[in-house]
Amino acid sequence: MFLYLWREGGDRWGRFVFVGGPEMDTPLFVSHSDNATFSGNDLRDFTVGGLHWRQPEPLRVAEVDFASQGLALSVRFEGIHEPFSWHDNADGCPDWVAHNRYEQSGLTRGVLTLGERRVEFTGAGHRDHSWGSRNWNMLQHWKWMNAAIPDGTASLHAMIMSVKGETLVNGYLNRDGLVSPIASAHARATLDERMYHRALSGRFTDEAGREMTLECEYAAGWSMPIQHLLLNEIGMTATLDGHPAVAHVELGWPADYVARADRAVRLMLEPKDDLRHRLAPGPHARESLFYNVLLPREGLMIFVYTWVDAENRAGHLFAVVGDDDERLAFSAVDGVPVGDRDFDDWVVGGMWLRHTDLLRSASLGFSGTLGIAAGGLPRHARGVRLRQQRGRLPGVHRGQPVRAVRARDR
Repeated sequence: MFLYLWREGGDRWGRFVFVGGPEMDTPLFVSHSDNATFSGNDLRDFTVGGLHWRQPEPLRVAEVDFASQGLALSVRFEGIHEPFSWHDNADGCPDWVAHNRYEQSGLTRGVLTLGERRVEFTGAGHRDHSWGSRNWNMLQHWKWMNAAIPDGTASLHAMIMSVKGETLVNGYLNRDGLVSPIASAHARATLDERMYHRALSGRFTDEAGREMTLECEYAAGWSMPIQHLLLNEIGMTATLDGHPAVAHVELGWPADYVARADRAVRLMLEPKDDLRHRLAPGPHARESLFYNVLLPREGLMIFVYTWVDAENRAGHLFAVVGDDDERLAFSAVDGVPVGDRDFDDWVVGGMWLRHTDLLRSASLGFSGTLGIAAGGLPRHARGVRLRQQRGRLPGVHRGQPVRAVRARDR
């Protein structure tokens, strides 16, 4: 359950109410107004577009009621510690975020009725209050994380922001009544193909030297569009230092970045991509494959490179090298006609390759006389510096064929 209201331009009010469910694209309830009516006495007791807010004990208790379109809810929030100002963090409160902002963990209780479903609840929650200029354009990405143990003995708030190539951290750790600013925060989210976070792990250290770990998994949420951004708001089952907890984790992204990333996911490789592709004619059109086999105990590296152009002319570079750039074996050919032969049965001048399990494994080898073909090095390999061979593979004499060098499970 997400309740949000704002004022901008002095007298323009807005509010958001939504109830997330198991599907990110299908919230159970959404109500939004950009130009809502305000009535009441300052922020002690007021209503914005039907969302009634009371603060009987400022900085500690808030009560919220809302009823519209099949949803009725009544919530009481009680802070479990004093509000925490971002100005208490080393990075402070950036002026493009707000003049000031406080965050507070709390315990909640109330009733939610949605259609025929009625839920009476007690648990943990979070609130913030900010005022001043807000410039979302500064943010490249952020993780806004809030978690609490239901008995109130421990909680955290952390905001990790990517801004102008830098990482800013704000927030606090609360344990046994001591609230201390976060000194370092590290969090990693597990994203699905839509960039919704399905799990998150975090490790946080405060200025008192205490450490807290957070593990959480998806429970319910909604992807909320705000201007040019997507705010993925997800309620999560969690643990704090191994103790059962609840969490609200918001990951914010520029919407066009998510769209580009989504296209990139849909362009992921398919098995057919391990075979040849149609090339447009041109002097630099080429498809190539590269393999190396590293044998550190023997002091050897096997290098295999093959290519084909838009006119079905192929080539290869094959080398075995030892210590100190020592060429033990070398072969290079170019301009070999291969017709429509594909990479599941590829043969070019003594080098053979078979993609036996597409995108997963291959067999390859070489059988032929060492040296450079009469046509010399291929055009795109010219300039490779060569030295006369100073050694031999065990049991192989110069000019003798090298047979069946294989590599599997690339």
